[in-house]
Amino acid sequence: MKKQKIFALLFAGTMAFFALSLTGCNELENQLQTINTSEKPTEKPTEKPTEKPTEKPTEKEPELPQTSEIEIIEYTNSVEAGSVAFVEIKGIPSTDYKISVYYSTRASKAQGLETKTSDSNGYVRWEWKVSPNTNPGEIPIKIEGGGSQAKLGLIVYE
Repeated sequence: MKKQKIFALLFAGTMAFFALSLTGCNELENQLQTINTSEKPTEKPTEKPTEKPTEKPTEKEPELPQTSEIEIIEYTNSVEAGSVAFVEIKGIPSTDYKISVYYSTRASKAQGLETKTSDSNGYVRWEWKVSPNTNPGEIPIKIEGGGSQAKLGLIVYE
């Protein structure tokens, strides 16, 4: 008889704990939903940080299709930091082409990486010096023009 009472008390205690846990979870979930929907991204940093960082909506540029309109003729596959790299393409004649070389999270502004207009045969060539401070690794390169894009990588070593 004692065993049955002990078992019943243990069972009742476990069920009560479980019920309280669920109630607590629901309350916590409601609080989180309130927090998530009440915080709006800020234009300027706030004096007091929020508990959870908010994301600022960004407009993403539409990706252009990678097509055969841009043909990679020749390029530097790997280069020592501090040396010269180049890319030559063939695209649509008399068309502006932009090259973006991403050494970190933003495109390089190195001399030689300006937007260029293809010649009467569609050829464009860019040459630039890779900074001697560039970290070793693969550097993404994107070329855009004539409604198309091409991507390739440059391997930088010490």
